[in-house]
Amino acid sequence: MVRQKKLVFITLFFVLMAAPAWAVQLFPLESGLWGEMDKQDNLGNKWTMRWDVLEEATLDGQNYFHLHMQNYDPIEGDVSKDIYIRSTDTEVWAWNGPGQGETLGFKLGPVGTSWVYDGGTKKKEIVAIEDITIPYGGTFTAYKYKHYKISNPANYDLEWVVPGLGLAKEEDHWVSLLRIPVNAVMARAGQNPLLKLKEGTLMVYNSSDQLGHTWHMNMEVREEVTLNGKVYTHLRQTNYDPYQDNVQDDVYIRYTDKKIFKYNGTGEDLVFQAADKGTKWNFAVPGGTVYSEIIDIAQVTVPYGGPLVAYVQRGYFKPTGGAASPYWFDYVVPGLAVAKTVDHWVDQPRAPVTHVLAQKLKQWMGDLTPIVNLLLLD
Repeated sequence: MVRQKKLVFITLFFVLMAAPAWAVQLFPLESGLWGEMDKQDNLGNKWTMRWDVLEEATLDGQNYFHLHMQNYDPIEGDVSKDIYIRSTDTEVWAWNGPGQGETLGFKLGPVGTSWVYDGGTKKKEIVAIEDITIPYGGTFTAYKYKHYKISNPANYDLEWVVPGLGLAKEEDHWVSLLRIPVNAVMARAGQNPLLKLKEGTLMVYNSSDQLGHTWHMNMEVREEVTLNGKVYTHLRQTNYDPYQDNVQDDVYIRYTDKKIFKYNGTGEDLVFQAADKGTKWNFAVPGGTVYSEIIDIAQVTVPYGGPLVAYVQRGYFKPTGGAASPYWFDYVVPGLAVAKTVDHWVDQPRAPVTHVLAQKLKQWMGDLTPIVNLLLLD
């Protein structure tokens, strides 16, 4: 069987200079972050609302992030809206407009914590601290908020906020009585662009097999190049598996907010996408076809930090006219890297071979300098 795994692996193994912001803020705020919530009402209507952090702006002397929301509730005609918010590690504030101050949207505290806003006409309170399960990342501990008009508490909204992740779930009971409740859950999230690859970054992975062998696998960001009119980033991988071979591999990738493509010499192949569980795709390689599927969106902990939310991609190679290879699994963290890989496609009895992200270094004039890991500063 042709050993295609290593070729495919390095098409997926990418790196970033900066760690995600969501480990140090109550609500993650950084230009380029995005999230999608799948919504539905009791009449069977379903749709997806997306938010994007477009930019940072200084308004009335405070720094805010501009959030653009699309398709919030198309049934009610509420298609697009823009808000400006800022977050600390314990509070989230929304800008009200020029000279109008700001409103406290969320804050941490014990159950029963409450405050009023909108001139004393509305109230928000923490009614529970509980575990919730959402499509994006599984189970989290969340603060559950209830807000309502003081004059009409029968109409209310419920919101679940996960510290370090943001708004994860909603139940909107404050709508037309024909359509309540409107439910929303966080289903997908990522970075726009999905990667921020910077020349000179070196990722170091702790590698091991089930026989007790250990070593380091490295991935280096080299430079940007233009191929067939598109800009790609050159990645160099070394020491993937010294017990089988220890060659240097080079790949060229480009990326959008949800997808990663690899240059194949004449065109490009889709090698990863931030998508729902069950999403499948494939592409041809010499000797056969590579098949991929997103099998989960789950939390993973590695030496570099965690827990981190990752898209879990399963892949295998099927040679033309032959049997399919064993699986490999890649845990892709948007805004960071492939944090973990488990490769069952190595010669027995050493499989599986596992790589976990351990260090991120910046190479400068031959020196290696550790990059501060923001994931460990909360």
